[in-house]
Amino acid sequence: MKQFLLISSLCILTFSACSPRIGTSVMKSYPALDADAQVAVYTPSQPIPDGTEVLGTVVVADGGATVHCDSLTMMNHVQTEAKKIGGNAVLITEHRRPSLFGSNCHQFKGAILRLADPDAAATGVAGDSSAASYYATLPRRQLPRWNFGADAGIGWRINKIAPSLNAGWKKHYNSLRFGVSWNLHGNYFFTDELGIRLLYQGSRAAYSSEMATLTNKETGDLIASGKQNSHILTQYVGPSFVMRAAGPKKKWLFDASFGVGYLYWEDEIRFPHYFITMSGGAVAFQSSMGVEYRWDARWGAGFNLSAISGVINSGTRNENGRTTSFTSDGENGGEGVGRIEMLIGLRYYIK
Repeated sequence: MKQFLLISSLCILTFSACSPRIGTSVMKSYPALDADAQVAVYTPSQPIPDGTEVLGTVVVADGGATVHCDSLTMMNHVQTEAKKIGGNAVLITEHRRPSLFGSNCHQFKGAILRLADPDAAATGVAGDSSAASYYATLPRRQLPRWNFGADAGIGWRINKIAPSLNAGWKKHYNSLRFGVSWNLHGNYFFTDELGIRLLYQGSRAAYSSEMATLTNKETGDLIASGKQNSHILTQYVGPSFVMRAAGPKKKWLFDASFGVGYLYWEDEIRFPHYFITMSGGAVAFQSSMGVEYRWDARWGAGFNLSAISGVINSGTRNENGRTTSFTSDGENGGEGVGRIEMLIGLRYYIK
């Protein structure tokens, strides 16, 4: 599993697809066929025409983290290998389909053939003229390749409030636990089951009080009093791996994602004659689970539950216009900014 994640990360971060594992054993060869030449595909239940030669064998399988591996793409690899040694047909001896606990790829083993009758290869007909090869018309994608979404909802902060804070600061953070959330995301799926996502997600919690006081966290001295307005803003952006499954009629879609990105955090308290704003950024982790319903080929609605976690260890502090930097000490640790969000929104699909 660790090896799979490492290879997959390299594929996505370099924006290149890991290639399938292709192996060919050649017993006899002819001049290569043109790239646009037809290659007939046979199954074991179909009769092979008399005079057919066996040129070798071919295997097209998952390379460990292959992403472009739907049935049509993998069969194209099989046919390409056949054309390299002059084969105008293949006999598929094994077809392994994607599975939940195995590979997400279609995988093929077969024999490379050379038919004596070129017309049989040109038409893709296997044996009887009324029995077209199943594999000559392999199904294309069942689900959209591209998916864009916009969501809104609510969220809450999950980090504990330090017990050492005084009552004023505890009220500040307790009042800012819940807030509104939103996101924008785009997905690209290499196969019906596996893809990548670019996610932007934000949240904002705010409250105001007509009469409040703010005291120093350490000494308890009064800093400010009067009408108080406060907010906490977080913004996350980063890539994610996405795994997807569909219901029987392809109307309901279920997905799960996980990724690493950048999180920006801002915490502000403002009085009539005093304000303090702290901000910073950190590496954060994101995960989500979602469900979507497609009411037609282009549009749908979705719901997802997501979690983002990170710790702000340093940043800037602006107190009444005077800006300084801060770094968390080892005893108190950093500012935990973990959140859970519940969001609903629209989906737009492109085949």
